[in-house]
Amino acid sequence: MRVQIVLDCSDAVAQALWWSTTLEWQFEWLEPELFEQLKADGFCTDADVTAVDDRLTWRDGAAINSGGDRNSTQRIYFQAVPEPKTVKNRMHVDVQVGPDLVESTVRSLLDRGATRIGGGSQGPHEWVVMADPEGNEFCVS
Repeated sequence: MRVQIVLDCSDAVAQALWWSTTLEWQFEWLEPELFEQLKADGFCTDADVTAVDDRLTWRDGAAINSGGDRNSTQRIYFQAVPEPKTVKNRMHVDVQVGPDLVESTVRSLLDRGATRIGGGSQGPHEWVVMADPEGNEFCVS
């Protein structure tokens, strides 16, 4: 199981660039070929990306990682949200179990006192939004 930390913010790209420098982590650029394939498959449009120094990244979401192989690297994802911080968590945990285990994991979490709040998607990626027994939000994907 992998865990990803997510930070809500106003400008995801600026925050990710700032934190990648601060932590000396890698900014995860969007490969042009992948973007073109996702666009061709109908998962996104040109409006979903932005360029920084001629490199592509998602406009409303950007990620950084600690380096290393996919199974051991640490990752922070920054997502743009319309609201300023008030009551909602500014940072939450993403529990990444893989598409085949999402529903069984959600059922297990519900049995242990979690609440299912909703869900969401970006391109082909989908997630379930939940709250722990104290109401802290997290996602399962």
